[in-house]
Amino acid sequence: QLIEQERENKPIVVIGTTKAGLFRWQGGKWTRLTTENGLLSNSVKGIAVWKEKCYVATENGISVLKNDGTMDNRLNRLLDFPSRKIKGICVEYNDKYPGFHLKDSRLWIYGLQWLGYLYLDESNNNEMVLFQPGISFSKEGEAYNLLPDYRGGLYIGNLYDVYYFNYKTRTLESLHMINGLISEAAYSMFIDFEKNVWISCGRGLSKISSRMFSNFQMIHGLLEDEVTAVLEIDPGKFVLGHNRGLTFWDGNKFLEMPFFGEDGAELPFTRVLDLKADSK
Repeated sequence: QLIEQERENKPIVVIGTTKAGLFRWQGGKWTRLTTENGLLSNSVKGIAVWKEKCYVATENGISVLKNDGTMDNRLNRLLDFPSRKIKGICVEYNDKYPGFHLKDSRLWIYGLQWLGYLYLDESNNNEMVLFQPGISFSKEGEAYNLLPDYRGGLYIGNLYDVYYFNYKTRTLESLHMINGLISEAAYSMFIDFEKNVWISCGRGLSKISSRMFSNFQMIHGLLEDEVTAVLEIDPGKFVLGHNRGLTFWDGNKFLEMPFFGEDGAELPFTRVLDLKADSK
């Protein structure tokens, strides 16, 4: 459910449904909008609002609902999406927080096996930046929530999984209860004026205040709890030193590499004191 202000400062309410299209409330009257009114599909996956327009994600592309109630489907022809099945949508506003600078607001779109954004200014020439982050949800769902954190990343979730995509390093992280979430699901997501991210689910509410600090131990995939050295080999990719080997972090998962002797037995104590990358 979304609210957009009219010129007379009266709200317009737009509700998307799974199979019945859109319901639009204006001036005290409800109107149903379906494929008969130009909507690309009656299966609505999400709605994003920008400058008196509703960008409606559907199973057959994106329809733009204007303030006068008409539909515009030209965006699909101009952008040529990798697939027409749009699973989620949101706007990353350029003026939402002081100190966060974009050249203009961006429309984020999550489709089948792809993610992308386009700038919403009039001079963007409808050019789209595409990613293939390799998101693999454990179960497909009707609702996919997208939420920018205004720190360089995007949360993506449904009723079964939550992911965080860092679009600066192009790395993807699957978030679980082990990371501090109360449940591995996102019924809805919200960001407040302090950039706290709130994720609601069937077990309660998770609050993420900052992603600058995270805790990792053996239970997360490290070779050992004790980390003796750290080296960043690529943006967002690290090598960790331990008492008996190394742990590699590729941005998505940990890979353990214990040290072995010539006889094939694991060495009991070979403490890594420091790490340094060479020219190769």
